[in-house]
Amino acid sequence: MNMKVHLIKSLLVLSFVSFQAYPNSKLEFFNEFRVLSNARQDAINRFDALGILSEERQLTFKEELELTNSICDIANVNDQIKKIFNDNFEQSQELLKEITTREQMNQEFDKENQSYLDVVKQVKGTPYECDKQNYKKLL
Repeated sequence: MNMKVHLIKSLLVLSFVSFQAYPNSKLEFFNEFRVLSNARQDAINRFDALGILSEERQLTFKEELELTNSICDIANVNDQIKKIFNDNFEQSQELLKEITTREQMNQEFDKENQSYLDVVKQVKGTPYECDKQNYKKLL
């Protein structure tokens, strides 16, 4: 039940953020980044918890779906964070002082998120593929 509440909360935050225009002011940028970072951390925590559980026992079908859903949430949030950082490069440099170009920033994002991107690639072409899941009503 607790995981379901976190999932619903994360999805609401993601859908709310994705329909807004990207921030203009420094305050809007930092607030949106904070919201996305929290949503990303919630998804990572769900993924990690289910990963640990899978080491102890076989996951149920529903848990496997939740595991896949969490990795898709991570990938979606990562894309949104990357977009706001690209759209607001000057403001993002305050958080990433060592980054001097957009290309360098994008490479760092991709490197940092490579393990999650690998999992997303593994489920491509399966019923668990991100953005093609028709099992959401089961969760």
